[in-house]
Formats: sequence, C-alpha cells, structure tokens
Amino acid sequence: MADLTLNFKIFRFILTFMMWNSFSKNCLLVIYIYVIWMMMNRVSAVLTAMSQEKISTRAIKKSSHYNIKPFESISQVPDHQDILLSPTTNEKGVISKKSGLLHIPKHFVLTSDLNLITHAMYQCHVLSIGYVNCSARGLHDIPKVEFPKNITIYNLSRNHITTLPKHAFSRYLSLKVLDLHRNKVFIIHPSAFVGLSNLEYLNLYHNKLIMNATTIKNAFSENVFVPLKNLKRLRLEGNNLQPGNKKLRYPHKALSHLENLGELNLDGLFNASFERGFASLTRLKNLSLEGFHFGKCKLTMLTNKTFRYLTPLEQLNLNNCNLQGEKIEAGTFLPLKHLKSLLISHNLDINVQFLDRIFYGLQNTSLQTLSMDNVVNRYTIGICLSSRYIKYFPQSIEKLYAKDNRLECIDRKVIDIIKKSLKVIHIGNNAFIFGTYFMDLHKLDQLETLHVSDFLAQAMNLPKNYPYIPNIPPLDTDNCSLHERTELKPKDGFQIHLPPKMKVFNMRFTGIRFVISKLDIGAFIAEDTSLSLLSKETRDVISQRIKMGFSFRVELDQSPILCDCPNLPFLEWMVTSGAFNFETRDYRCYFPDTSSMDIHDGYTEVLNKLSRQCSSHEYLFFATGAATAGFAIFIICSLAYRFRWKLRYMYHAAYIYMTSRRSASSTNRFDFDVFICFAEEDRHFVMNMLYPALESRGLSVFVHHRHFTAGELIGSNIVRAVNSCRRTLVVLTRTLAESSWCNYEIQMANMESAQRGEPVLIFLLLGGIRSNEMGNELLYNIQTNTYIPFPTESCANEGAQNALYDKLARDIRG
Repeated sequence: MADLTLNFKIFRFILTFMMWNSFSKNCLLVIYIYVIWMMMNRVSAVLTAMSQEKISTRAIKKSSHYNIKPFESISQVPDHQDILLSPTTNEKGVISKKSGLLHIPKHFVLTSDLNLITHAMYQCHVLSIGYVNCSARGLHDIPKVEFPKNITIYNLSRNHITTLPKHAFSRYLSLKVLDLHRNKVFIIHPSAFVGLSNLEYLNLYHNKLIMNATTIKNAFSENVFVPLKNLKRLRLEGNNLQPGNKKLRYPHKALSHLENLGELNLDGLFNASFERGFASLTRLKNLSLEGFHFGKCKLTMLTNKTFRYLTPLEQLNLNNCNLQGEKIEAGTFLPLKHLKSLLISHNLDINVQFLDRIFYGLQNTSLQTLSMDNVVNRYTIGICLSSRYIKYFPQSIEKLYAKDNRLECIDRKVIDIIKKSLKVIHIGNNAFIFGTYFMDLHKLDQLETLHVSDFLAQAMNLPKNYPYIPNIPPLDTDNCSLHERTELKPKDGFQIHLPPKMKVFNMRFTGIRFVISKLDIGAFIAEDTSLSLLSKETRDVISQRIKMGFSFRVELDQSPILCDCPNLPFLEWMVTSGAFNFETRDYRCYFPDTSSMDIHDGYTEVLNKLSRQCSSHEYLFFATGAATAGFAIFIICSLAYRFRWKLRYMYHAAYIYMTSRRSASSTNRFDFDVFICFAEEDRHFVMNMLYPALESRGLSVFVHHRHFTAGELIGSNIVRAVNSCRRTLVVLTRTLAESSWCNYEIQMANMESAQRGEPVLIFLLLGGIRSNEMGNELLYNIQTNTYIPFPTESCANEGAQNALYDKLARDIRG
C-alpha cells in the first residue's frame, strides 16, 4: 500500500509538470525522474534488508543460549523430530535427536512470529532429549508449546504457576520426574495428571496447597492421583504455613490411589491423624513430617490412633515437630511393627522423663536407628538418666544418637538395659561428670563407635596407672578433656574398661594435652586439633615400636605445633623419629608472638634456629633471674625487719577498723537477712521446708504474711521488705512466673540492687520450667543473676538438700 501511494504522488507530479513545459523537454525530464525514482527504490530495499539482518542476528544470538539454531531447509537436519512453534500459523521447527538442538526456519526468525515462542521456547532450556528445564523463568502458566514427547524430566520449579489445568502433561507419556516446587499452585484439575502413568517422582513442595476443605475440593479431588500408577515419591511439605490450624486434614482419599508410593513428605498438622485412606498405601516405607528446615510441623501430641493405618512404615521422621512428652500416648508406635528408623530430634519439650512412653510402643519393632538429639530444653538444669525412663528400651537398636540433652549422670542400671545390641553411640555435647557408671562401660561388648565430643562439665584427669586396653584400632580425638588414659583405677578394686569391640573413639577438635600411651595401634591421627605436643611417655612408646620394626605413623597436620624453647624436645623427636610424613601433610609452626608459617623442610630450619636460641641464654637467664629474685627478697626482708613494730601496729589497727565498720554496717542497715519472694501456691514448700532450714542456720527471714504491715499499701510493704533485707530470695516456679505481684517484687529488688551498687537477687529454681513460660524480663534476670537449682527427684536426698541450704545461707550472708 505504501508503494502504491508513493507511485501515485510521483505520477501526479509528472502530469502537473508536463502542463507547463514543451513536449520534448517533458519527455527528457520524465525519463530522468524515472531513473532517479528506480535508484531510490533500490537503496530503500538494501537498507530494509540490512535492518532485518541485524534483527535476525540479535534473535539468533539470544536464542543460542537456549540451544536454538536457524536453518533454511529441513534436509539440513538429519534424524530430526518435528515440534510445533506457532499454534496460529502451524509453523514448525525440528529438534535434532543427535545434538538435542532446536532448529528454527530463518524466515520464521525474521518475522513477527518470533514473539509467539518467546514465552516458552526461549525461556525453557532443552538440555537434552530427555530433560526440559523451565526453572525460574517467571512462568504463570504451564507452557503451551509442545516439547518432545519422550522427555523424562520436566522441571517447572521456582515460577508463579497457580493452576494445573486439564491434561496439562498428557503429551509426555514417558515422563518420570515432574518438579513443581516453589510455585503458587492451589488448583489442580482432576484430570491434570492424565497420561502420567510412568511418573515416579512428583514434587509439589512449598506451594499453596493448604490442606483445608476448600483446597481439598479444588486440588485434591478423590481421583486426582488415579493416573499416577507408578508414583514412588511424593513431596507435599511446606504448603501449610500454619500447621497449628485445627481445621487442617490430610487428603487421605486422594492419596489412597497411590498404591506404589514408597516415600511421602507431608507437613505435620496439629492433632491430625492418618485416616483410613492411608491403609491403601501398602508400599509406603518412608514418611517424613520434619519441620523447620523443610516443611512445617506442629504435631504437639501423638495418640494410639495416629499411625494405626501406616503399618508398612520402616522410616519415620518427626524432627522439629514441637512434640510434648506429656502428650504422647504409650501405644503410639505399637502399629509400626516394621519400623527400622525413628527420628525425633529437636523436640525440646519431650524431656527424658517421658521417654518410657515412646519406648513402650517400640519394644516389638525392628528398630535399628534412633535419633533423639536435643529433646530437652536448653535451660534445663543437669539431668540424671534414670533406668525407669528407659525400662522399655528396644533391644534391636544398633545406632543411638542422643546429643545435646544436658545429661550429667547415668543410673548404672541403664547400661545393663542398653548393652545387648548397640554398636554406635553419639552422646556428645552433654555435661557428664565422673560417676560409678564408668565402671560398667565394658559391658557394651557390641559397641564399635563411641562419640563423646564436647563434654561441658569438667576435665577428666585419668591417672597413669590406668590398665592397658588392647584391640582398639584408630583413636581419633574430638573436643573432650580426657588427658592420658582410656581406663581409670583411682581405688583398689575399681576399674573402668572400654568395650572390647570398639573400633572408633571419636574426640576430634579437642583440648587434650596428652594422648593415650598404651594402645596397641599402628597410627595416631589427631589432625586439625588443639594438640601441640605428645607426652614423653607417648613418644618413647612410639619410638620403641618403630625400633622393633613395626610400622607406625603420626598425623598432626593443621594442629598448633608450638615452635618455642619449651617445645624443643618434641620438635627434635618429630624430625628424628621417622613417624611423620612432612611431604604429603600440611604442617605449620606457631610462634609465641601469635605469628605462624607453613613448614616445607620438615622443621629442619626452625629446629636449627631454636637450638641456637634456647641453648645459648637458657642458663644465663635462670642465673640472672635467681640472683635478682634473691636480692629483691633480701631487701624486702631487711625493710620488714627494720619496721617490724610499725607494720604490726598498722595491721592490727586496720583489722580492728574494718571489723568494727563491717559489724556496724551489718547491724544498723538491715533488719532481716533475707526476704523470700514466692507464689501463694508454693507456700507449703516455703513455710515447711525453706523457712525452717534458713532460720535453723541463724538467718532472720522476712515473709509476706508474717511481716507485712496490715492496712498499708501492698507496694509500700514490698519496698519496705526489700530495703530492710540484705538479700531477696526468689523461689522460681511456673506459678511465680505468672504472678504480677511477684514480678513487681523482683523489679523492686533490681532497683534496690542498683541503689546499693551490689547484687541483691538470688534465684532458687524449683521444678521444671521452660523458657517460653518466662517473660522476657524474668528470663533476663535468670541469665544475669545468681541462681541455684533445687535437686530433682531422681538426684535429691537429705544430704544434697542440706548441702544446698548451707550454700544458700552462705550466699545470703555474702
């Protein structure tokens, strides 16, 4: 149309011009104008072609990232498969079966039809014939472009897809993996999965499939999973952001058709049971309800009916599920006869005193692995593990993980209960103290691996007369303070033996200074530890074994080997013993000024330098130091003798002044020694136990109902009590944490402490109280003031209570 308009304008101009000129001149002029016009048309065509070529080049460059290439004829691409590019024009491209590249006709790239495939073909990456990657492409719908029929993996994760329409994947009969995680799917058509009879893995993790009545109707219709005859793994966790909603229920009718399902991931819904539909999942072996890192879990309680339709289960993951031990019924796990692995870690409110409820239902199972790390609140005072807590311990367990549970001691009967089958024990990051239970460790005759890293309580200085223990192969060292032996003999008739079949004793990243000297081993590996030297006895044993012809190696690479004079004997032994391989290991040298350097010559240069420095000034230094110290002592003694009477007078005068001042201050300033802050519900304990115990130790005690002035404001009475008492003793219980007046008393004591410039508050922890039951202010006071735990029932006796009251009386007096 543009060309016709231009021609008409030129023709009209020629006619007008001819009306004003003679015939001959007009003819020549017409010819001249026509030639110019033809040249202009030619130039315009060339410019248009160049512009289109640039567009084509940019389009091809853009498409090359997605394995797309242009072609002129289909014959150029042998062994290909057709693919529809444009539903409106029926334009087709081809995919090479050999290279997996998508080929587009050149004329198709040069037309506006390029926009028709941009939303799908240019966004999705055909990595190979069997894998299409549409991840993180900003898609809002399932791509309508038809990919090869024989793809096996279709990745649509991390997009904005909300709906799975009817027959969305029916073209891909060979599909085995469909990944839709991290989308916004909340509607699934009942026929969305038609044609996916070969699908084995469906990932719907972290969508909007909230399991309420509306979503079950729109997304989990009863027949929605019927086509998935071979599905083996299904992920549905992360869809319920508020799993504590009581209206949420599992879509058991929809799931009941997945007869070949072997692994299922769900959110742990509040008090929701696995209903009758789960009974059809006869091949379900692995069920995960784990919260925090993966899904959302708010189970809180487990009943005898929770798992009654899940009898085939072999692995059950309940980590981070907010379980409460007091709300777990004893028969919860009875239906799970085939269970082999149970994970209940990071449920802080289970507590060890409720473990018998868990173990009761596991007695007749095939359980082999039990993980119960961190099942005790981190603010719990040290725990003694009583045998009554684990009296139903399953005898089939081979691997036990019980880290970070605040354990301090163990009932000796516990080892008799657990000794039969355990091969691996991880009990690191507890607070064990020395006890008689150590003498029974040898009863664990099946034990092969013991992890005891990060003991929090104290160092165990085991004496050197500890008996020799054979048959413990490699010994690793890991954050324990076990100094010299693996056995202990502190008294006659008392010996501790490690299990005879133990193969690994893991204590890496440790603070030990010495190592085991009497183990029949061929290697000592303590890499990346804080070990800076080996004891002389250890060095002698290793040297003797090497002289006898045994092969022995020591690996201390990445450990802080000190290069100073005190460590010179050890450095000399490292170089001469032949037990170290400096060529293949990374060793460093640490100097007293905190600097360090890599070692490439086997410490030869450092050793020569230290030999000169340490030998040349050592005796002179000690002689000079001794002379200086002797002279200073002589001068001090002379002066003291010269002014001996004056010094005596000044000492006694100062003593009399301080004692009289302290007595006057103590007598005049305070009317009572201690004010007891307690809740009314704890009155029986205070008046019948605590009050008499403190008074019998010579303390004057101030309590509410005996010393408050009648008719005076409660606040005034509290302030007067705090002011007139040397200390304020808080009996901390759950009821006190909920009392507003008790909190007022604590705040007034804080003010008094600031006014005096000295601590006033002392906390006595009575009974178990979780951190989430305390307010922020009370929790801050617990963390910043002195507190004393009252002995638990399992550890309490008359002697322990008397010791506590004695310590309490001393602390009150200051």
